[in-house]
Amino acid sequence: MTDQRQEPITHDESGPPPQRGRRIRNRALVVLAGVVAAILVWVVAVPILGADVSVPKQYGSDEKIDLALGAVIFASLFAGLAGWASLAVLEKITKRRGGLIWAVVATIVFLVTLPWQMPGFSTANQLTLALLHIAVAAVLIPALPRAARLG
Repeated sequence: MTDQRQEPITHDESGPPPQRGRRIRNRALVVLAGVVAAILVWVVAVPILGADVSVPKQYGSDEKIDLALGAVIFASLFAGLAGWASLAVLEKITKRRGGLIWAVVATIVFLVTLPWQMPGFSTANQLTLALLHIAVAAVLIPALPRAARLG
């Protein structure tokens, strides 16, 4: 008779726990959704409706440059990743109220960065820039804190 001892089953501990993997995936999808929302607004406004969208060349400058799709993608991706990083830090520090604190701060940042008054820029231009801000914020602010809880 041969000895049929079985080795104990071991689990690979090298990967992240499944819950953490889902959280990362969900939050990455939220950031991507924010970028897609901004792209959709830009595509409707610029190529479809023919809006002339420009931004100041520098903060406070009267000189204008056209708002290219690449800049929209970069800005919305940056906003999403910065939001994700700041949320993660708040969740580590506060444990239970990180999402709420983050949502309040993110809403304040959103309101402060809206193009309220841009002398020399058309109303359509300012409206398009505001819609770009709103589209990204409407995705990120409610969804980033909730993404960790979604399966």
